[in-house]
Amino acid sequence: MRFTPLFVVVLSTLLPAVFSIPVIAPDAASQISIAKRSQGLSPGVDQRDLHERFQRENNPQVNSRGLDAADAIYRRANPNRKAEKGVKKAAKAERVNKAAAKGKVAPKVQKNPKRPDNAKITFGSAARAHLDELNLHGKDRKKVKDYHKNVVKQDMKKHGADSARVFHLAHTGGNDPNERNHITAGYYKAPAKKGQPGEQIKSPWAVKHEKENPGKTTKGLFHVYPEDQKHKTPVPAAWTKAAGASAARKEAEANRIAAQAKADAKAKQDRVSQEKKAGAALSPEDKKAQRDAARAAKAAKKKK
Repeated sequence: MRFTPLFVVVLSTLLPAVFSIPVIAPDAASQISIAKRSQGLSPGVDQRDLHERFQRENNPQVNSRGLDAADAIYRRANPNRKAEKGVKKAAKAERVNKAAAKGKVAPKVQKNPKRPDNAKITFGSAARAHLDELNLHGKDRKKVKDYHKNVVKQDMKKHGADSARVFHLAHTGGNDPNERNHITAGYYKAPAKKGQPGEQIKSPWAVKHEKENPGKTTKGLFHVYPEDQKHKTPVPAAWTKAAGASAARKEAEANRIAAQAKADAKAKQDRVSQEKKAGAALSPEDKKAQRDAARAAKAAKKKK
C-alpha cells in the first residue's frame, strides 16, 4: 500500500494531458493529410487533384466512373502538355514549309510496303468451312487468315484490285491434278457507287479462254502462288500442324470406309452362298412360289 500515493501522483499528472488532446473529425483529418502532402510540391499540382487522389486511396470503391464529365475533364486536363504539343507541331510545320520551298517533298511511305493501302480481303464460305474443318479458331485462325491475306495483297496490287475474296485456301491440285500450291481468289475494282460491289477483274487465263471459246463464261478467278511473291510470307506453324492433322483424319476415315465396304461385300457374298444352298434343296414349284411371294411383298411396299 506504500505505492498508492506514488500511483495517485502519476495518474493525476497524466489524466489532464490525455483529455487535453483535441478530437479531429474525419473530414478535417483528410484536409490536414492533404495539406501535409502538398508541402514541397510544384505549383502545377492542384489541391483538388490531391483531394481526389486521397479519396481514392482511402475508398477503393471510388473511381473515375463515379465522377461526372466535368470532373473527369478537369482531372485529365494538362495545359502544359498541350502547350508542348503545340510548339512541336509548329516546329514541324516550319521544317516542312522550308523543305517544300526548296523543292523537297517527303514521299508517302506505306505502313507496310508489302501491302497496298486500304486493301480489303474477305473469305468465302468454302474457305471458312475449310478453316472449321481444320479446327482452327482464335489466334491460330487469325494467323492462317493473315498468311493468306499477305500473299493475296501482294498479288492483287499487280492487277490494280481494290478488294479481294479468298474462295479456297492454299492447296495443290484441283481441276489440274498437277497444279502446284496456290490460293484461289477473286479480284474486284473499287465500287463506282458507295454501298455497291466493285466490278470483277478476271484473270488473264479466263480472259484468254473466253476469247478462244465464244459463248463460254468462266468464274474469272486467280490462282495466287505463294512462292512466286516477291516478299515471302512464312507459313504459320498452326497451318502446317492443322493440315497434317486433317490429312491424318481423312486417311483414317478413308480406311474406315474401305474396311466397312469390304465387310459389307463379304457379308453379301456369304448371304448369297447361303441362299444358293437353301435354294438347291427346293423344288421348281417351291422356287416359283418363293419368287411370287417376293414380288408381292415388293408391290405392297410400293403402294405404301
